[in-house]
Amino acid sequence: MIDVNLLGLLQTVRGFLSALLSAGRDGRVTDLVIVSSLGARVTFPGYAVYGATKAAASYLAQSWRAELAPHGVRVSVIEPGLTKTDLDSHVAHATEAEALAGMFEQIPALDAGDVADVIAYTTALPRHASLPSVSVLPARQA
Repeated sequence: MIDVNLLGLLQTVRGFLSALLSAGRDGRVTDLVIVSSLGARVTFPGYAVYGATKAAASYLAQSWRAELAPHGVRVSVIEPGLTKTDLDSHVAHATEAEALAGMFEQIPALDAGDVADVIAYTTALPRHASLPSVSVLPARQA
């Protein structure tokens, strides 16, 4: 989880940083969007490492926003709530797997398209506007 959610994020941003800075210098609308999770701010028993990696992603986005804004790069972090992904198939602990399955039974979850719509809206804003952080939750998730 640390390799994918944290190190993968760092390596991906490093790979695109030069192009982002170049586009920003050229005056083009330039966005770096980080997908984190509600788990960055809300604790869920059994998901400490997941939550820590997502908290790191959200923190990095805030830091990069401060560092890259003067160079014309907008940085946003999207923090979805309960979303249909393959995460539930990787939960090894039976109690946590049952709890997650119960959440999906009780709450109509978001899907990838819902999150993509938020990203599309965020990046479609005029160059002078920015959404630094967006939480998107299923309507019934408290």
